[in-house]
Amino acid sequence: MESRASRASRRDEAPPTAATPVDPYTGTFREVMTALKTDKDRALTLARGWREEHPGDLLALVALGEVLEARGELATAARAYGSIIDLFPSRADLRRFAGVRLERLAEGRALALDTFGQARAQRPDHPASHRLLAFSLLRAEKYEKAFEVLAEGLARGYPPGRFAGVERIFREDLGLAAAG
Repeated sequence: MESRASRASRRDEAPPTAATPVDPYTGTFREVMTALKTDKDRALTLARGWREEHPGDLLALVALGEVLEARGELATAARAYGSIIDLFPSRADLRRFAGVRLERLAEGRALALDTFGQARAQRPDHPASHRLLAFSLLRAEKYEKAFEVLAEGLARGYPPGRFAGVERIFREDLGLAAAG
């Protein structure tokens, strides 16, 4: 048990200072993203080299897509993100990941919609599969289908304690879809 004296001394300590920012990137991905800030050509060379050396590396594809997006080569960026789906077709989590990146690009929206549908078919037990598909459908102005997808996600039911608040979230999403 802590004594009064130790509690009092803790109160007298200076408040903690703001944490030093941590770079979220490491390794080759960091090299590519750092180069991207100042030299897009060098970043592209690094990303392409990494992709060629390690063709199955997820982060190499992400780095390549990021560089291509920054360079305005959006169709090629969509191909890089689409390659994630090609490499990991049975991974619903990576389909959703790739779909989110594809949806940022006009050139990738149709593929995003398709991959979100596949992810939902593979993992209907994950609310994100329903929600990502539904919101992609809303952006495509397919309002009735989006509503159906959300309603099915809500009706499905989820293990207690696994996805806290999911029913409320689905109900709110249904309200948004109905307003569309």
